[in-house]
Amino acid sequence: MERLRSLGNLRAAVPRLAAMAALAVVVGIAAAGTTTIGAASAGDVRFTEQQANVSGNDSLSAPAKPRKLEAQRLDDGSVGLTWRKPRGSADIVGYKVTYSSPDLAEPVTETPITNDKGRVTGVVVSLVKYVGGDFRVKYRVRAYNDEVEGAESKQVRVARIGAPEELTRFDDGDDPYIRVCWSSASGGATRYEIMRRMDSEKASSMRVVATVAETFSEYGATWRQCYMDNWTAADTEYVYKVRGVQGNWKGKPSSSLRAMRTSQTSNEVDE
Repeated sequence: MERLRSLGNLRAAVPRLAAMAALAVVVGIAAAGTTTIGAASAGDVRFTEQQANVSGNDSLSAPAKPRKLEAQRLDDGSVGLTWRKPRGSADIVGYKVTYSSPDLAEPVTETPITNDKGRVTGVVVSLVKYVGGDFRVKYRVRAYNDEVEGAESKQVRVARIGAPEELTRFDDGDDPYIRVCWSSASGGATRYEIMRRMDSEKASSMRVVATVAETFSEYGATWRQCYMDNWTAADTEYVYKVRGVQGNWKGKPSSSLRAMRTSQTSNEVDE
């Protein structure tokens, strides 16, 4: 009888985890072990597994932590996560991605990557998630199988575009308007937004007045980018800031520059 009670108390096998919660994912699995889903949009993900299939086994030990997690900015405001499969022979059903942000009361965990055959077979895994260009979101990844969850990876977030430096007014003596110049921002900016307000206005009234592509030229023996502001009133002090931009990602603004156009030349266009 003791033997029968012992057999009856054996834990039933835990069924394999199904499709992820709170995300709608359409998955296709290629014969060579490459998995992709469609273009990212708000709330969706897409991922790809690369390289040759890795044979699975029946071990249900906890997977080790994913390796070399990295995050990259994508022009559409998405973040691309890539990592290497955990070391060891533990079976892996999928990956869980945990992200946190100052806008979230607590971290959120999603399960965007699963495999209908019960194993994730790629060596390098990538996932794309739409975040709207938010640099504050931090990510961690862990693998899981039918029994246990593995250790979490290190925490990463995308590198922010640095602030343009050396914001100055360049004046060659012939400019009737305000020419604002700056040095390149770090982090891969492809264009720059020029923001302006009148000194008498509140700081919150700063607004984008122009966007220029990244093109640097030599001004005063220094390689800089400049913007000629042709729409300022005479004898009025303005406050300028500049920030680098890549796609939907906006970088840190520069320090402020105050400048005044003293020329009485009119900004109005004659009819």
